[in-house]
Amino acid sequence: MTRYSTSTGIATLLQTTFSTSAAVAGPSQSEVVDIIDRVSAYITEYTGHSWSVATTTEYLDVHGEFRQSVTKLDVWGASQIGFGPFNKQYGGAETVFFLKHRPLVSVNTLQENIAGTSSENWATRASGYGGDFLIYREEGYIEFIRNYPFPGYRNLRILYTYGEAAIPTDIRYATELLSAVQVLDMVKRDSDQQGLMSVTVGQTSYNFGDLENQRSRYEKKAYAILDNRGLDVTMHWR
Repeated sequence: MTRYSTSTGIATLLQTTFSTSAAVAGPSQSEVVDIIDRVSAYITEYTGHSWSVATTTEYLDVHGEFRQSVTKLDVWGASQIGFGPFNKQYGGAETVFFLKHRPLVSVNTLQENIAGTSSENWATRASGYGGDFLIYREEGYIEFIRNYPFPGYRNLRILYTYGEAAIPTDIRYATELLSAVQVLDMVKRDSDQQGLMSVTVGQTSYNFGDLENQRSRYEKKAYAILDNRGLDVTMHWR
């Protein structure tokens, strides 16, 4: 997964630099990079949205109507007219498939294993109104409109690209804020172990109360950004 910021961005926010040597006091550059990785993954999960471009292959089961689960499309009643999660006019096979990641940039290849469970024979399906399925990019799902897949285990293979072409500035900033919170936590822990009453981060000196206040401000700013982004994603889906 792509990092949503860099160690330089965190250093700029904290008015400091990170050493490449683990022997130097404070978090090293590699430790900060690890923090950014964790924060980036957390932001993706928290917002339910990927903010960078990536490509993945996903295998999906095709369920029959007797394993039907309630989905948003069922509420609309689409499944009762031959469309939606299950196609009543074609043996009860599932027709709508939500992918693990969104938004979808493109579905590069979608194939169905038409040989059953004993072997593999992958037939490629076409997208678009003249093809077999439609792509709902922002919502993150595909819907078969003809040549419906038969029920089976892992019998759809989808290679697709998802995410945003460029990391939004506010997401980058939220990543830096939450990463800075973890850096401050590390600095405070190290200072506690040494019995210090104050700590210096870059060009700024804090007592522990000030450090906690700064940490809290960073956290609040970050979640204000992420909650607004999460609301935007949810409202678009609705």
